[in-house]
Amino acid sequence: MKKLIFSVGLLGLMIGSVMSQEQTDTETPAPVKHESKVDISGFGFLMFGQVYSGYIGDVGDPISHLWQNFGEADLFATSNPNNWFTSKIGVKLATVYPGGFNAMEKSSYYMKFQPTVPVAEGIFHWDFDMVSLAIESGLFQYNFNPDIKNLGNYLYRSTAYPLYVQTRIDYPWADLMGLRCQIAVLDKKLKFEALLDSKFDHPPWYDWNLGFTASYNLNKVLDLGAGVCFDHLLSVNEYETMARYQLIQSIDTAKKDTSYYNYRSTKIDLRVTFDPKPLFGNIELFGSQDCKVYAEMGILGLKDYQYYTKDLKPDLMHRIPFLAGINLPGFKIIDVVSFEVEWFNDPYPNVWAGQNAQGYDPRPLQTYDTAWIDNYRNKDNLKWTFYLKKKISNFEIMGFAANDHYIYPTFNIENLPCFEQSLRKPGNWHWYIKLQYNL
Repeated sequence: MKKLIFSVGLLGLMIGSVMSQEQTDTETPAPVKHESKVDISGFGFLMFGQVYSGYIGDVGDPISHLWQNFGEADLFATSNPNNWFTSKIGVKLATVYPGGFNAMEKSSYYMKFQPTVPVAEGIFHWDFDMVSLAIESGLFQYNFNPDIKNLGNYLYRSTAYPLYVQTRIDYPWADLMGLRCQIAVLDKKLKFEALLDSKFDHPPWYDWNLGFTASYNLNKVLDLGAGVCFDHLLSVNEYETMARYQLIQSIDTAKKDTSYYNYRSTKIDLRVTFDPKPLFGNIELFGSQDCKVYAEMGILGLKDYQYYTKDLKPDLMHRIPFLAGINLPGFKIIDVVSFEVEWFNDPYPNVWAGQNAQGYDPRPLQTYDTAWIDNYRNKDNLKWTFYLKKKISNFEIMGFAANDHYIYPTFNIENLPCFEQSLRKPGNWHWYIKLQYNL
């Protein structure tokens, strides 16, 4: 290894000498070169709290005051070999400790660490006088609504068939694998995006989605965005995408429709953020995130199937979640004080596997328990999040309480994973405190 390092150094010295001699002979100054640099960044956190009330596992397995903790360490290497290309790769080591609802199940698990690669991407970027262009490819994080703290980002954190919305604790991004192109004009106030990504988080696996977004920022006061995503547009296996393996046909006796239920859908997302501070000269009393008001609305699938013969009449309003959020003044003492509410009148359980709990199905899960039917149709429509954040140098403290769409990873007696959100009733909620250090 020492010989190799010495040889490389000697070769570099010789090349440098030759280049220096050429510059002296021709008396022509050498072109300015971009210095390639690799920046190392990362963070580590410990998060602890409890599921105050909820469900872990199948319906009928309630838990309360269940203490949980999570740990994670992320390390990233970012390289800029020239002025128009950036590459980034990261590794993550996180604890995997499923929640259990009794002492026997809890003791059957042991603390494990799961290594993953959260980011592995290359970004081409060019800035011209009137326009800028960026092309991002690989595995990357994406958030259509940069102001949300927990709920929302429906364009890429939801499925239409079966109808499902997901959240992760203090992680508002969607993990995408594919390609994103962005064009920005008018001093980057107006942006257009095209995204092509492969479906690796939900079945049918690896189908390709195509999305388009547009956003406009008006004097940092009003930020508007609109997007559309065509889920499962390009099939890896058409037989699975059209769900023909299940031989379940759409119920439409009037039209005698014999088409199959399938996973293809069109999703639409609209967002708006209003920040009044620039109208009053950015009063120094407020922090950069204070006083922002934001909202988001998704339309998850334009087609409503009549799934079951004795079920509710299909209604597009059942497929539209509404989100409203506000950043309360923290007066630079607390960086973020945020409250979010969501109204989503979905009459079915929020289960991403659909009707077939042992596999997957484009139809939503159907229950026959009258109490649970009433809960899903009328009582569980409101979700909320309260979020605090304070940064002190490289150290961050976050506080979090919510009734959201989070799924605690656990297994039932048959060793099947749970696919349904854990907080299923109005009184269910969990809270956490997160301590994070950033490199």
